[in-house]
Amino acid sequence: MSDIDIEKRLTAYFDELRSTEISPSRVDETIDLFTAAMPDAGPPAPQRLWTAVPALWKSLGLRGLLFGVWDCAFLAVLAAALVWSSAAMLVRQQGHYVCTALFVTAPALWAALHGLTTWKERMTGVWELFMTARVTLRQLSALRMLLFGAVSVAMSVALSCAARLLAGEEVSLLRLCGVSFASLFLFAAASLLAEEFIRPPLGCLAVPAVWLALGAALLWLGPGAERFFAGLPEAVLCLIAVIAAGIYLALLKRRCFIGKEGVAAYAVG
Repeated sequence: MSDIDIEKRLTAYFDELRSTEISPSRVDETIDLFTAAMPDAGPPAPQRLWTAVPALWKSLGLRGLLFGVWDCAFLAVLAAALVWSSAAMLVRQQGHYVCTALFVTAPALWAALHGLTTWKERMTGVWELFMTARVTLRQLSALRMLLFGAVSVAMSVALSCAARLLAGEEVSLLRLCGVSFASLFLFAAASLLAEEFIRPPLGCLAVPAVWLALGAALLWLGPGAERFFAGLPEAVLCLIAVIAAGIYLALLKRRCFIGKEGVAAYAVG
């Protein structure tokens, strides 16, 4: 049936509707008519993060992705450098804090980048502006977190190599990389979970506060915490890192494809 025939039959049906009552046979015929007019579309294509990310990156680029937050990125690098230099001084003085200090400080760059950019956009109103953009707020946030994660992974490798130099032959590089990656992705995944299910600003502050308390407890334990990390098999550390990274990517996919922007909550609040 052509589009012209469908249009004529629909017009005739609505003319009849205005003048007479509809018989059951006419109802069945109308249902068949609307069914024929519906497009023959199959199920929606599955949403995949690795296909969406290149399209988003092409649409935004690095300048669009970090628009208005370059100063936050600079401050985050300075803050992370300060944290890592303090950890290096502690390791030089104490010696037995290598794995503990690496575990506590590995997420510093990711936490600073995500925390400062989120804080600035909320304070300046850019957060609300992005809700009206062609790229959704959640997609922009997910793409940024992928970028922050990639940069943090590169820095974790550098940190592990530096810690290996400080520790000498006592600790293997694979163990240090496992500790660093496990710490980074555990912190990042926990942050995403908290932001997904806890209302801001508590959701943004919960994981950093817990992590600071955990870090203080580990440093207070000192040699006991170091023996704990030294006693974990390297395969277990790598497995924890892989599982945490998988959870992190799954949460990023959820953030990119699922959920609303929260405009109603913003308008009401």
